[in-house]
Amino acid sequence: VHKGSGNDSWAIQLQDNGQTDNFGFLQFALSSSIGVTRISSSLQPFYNDDMWSVMLTRKSSSGADLTADTHTQKIKYELTTKQYDATREVILYQTSQSVVLDGSTSANAYNNGFVTDGDVILGGSGSSGYFTDFSGSMMEFRLWSEPLSQSSFDNHVRAPKSYNGNTTSS
Repeated sequence: VHKGSGNDSWAIQLQDNGQTDNFGFLQFALSSSIGVTRISSSLQPFYNDDMWSVMLTRKSSSGADLTADTHTQKIKYELTTKQYDATREVILYQTSQSVVLDGSTSANAYNNGFVTDGDVILGGSGSSGYFTDFSGSMMEFRLWSEPLSQSSFDNHVRAPKSYNGNTTSS
């Protein structure tokens, strides 16, 4: 999934580790006029033909939900991914990485890539700037009105058809 191409864009993408195995990295990238900043997961068996759940949250660096959507805030981006094994009823694999953009001029340029208007693209082909195009399968894409708590996300990992949020108005 990505928004835009080149400057003022972002993407979540899977990246192979270059070996002949089923391991790779999940990456969130923010692009700006000054470059690209990335968060990469730890090495995980993403290419194992099982479903993975992915969540990107964007909160204030203090951990509070955002009350405005401006590029001048101190923002924490967190990329979380988990895989549930229904036969053992456990979350088998999980990884979470984050970056805080501190409100400096350069951080504001990266935050601008997230808050500027543009189309969010699922899949697609052709040129997409710094980001690779989609190849594979996707079960579902959901966009929530607030960052989900880890417990709500875990419920979605364990029961993919669930639709609960943090509150009844989610």
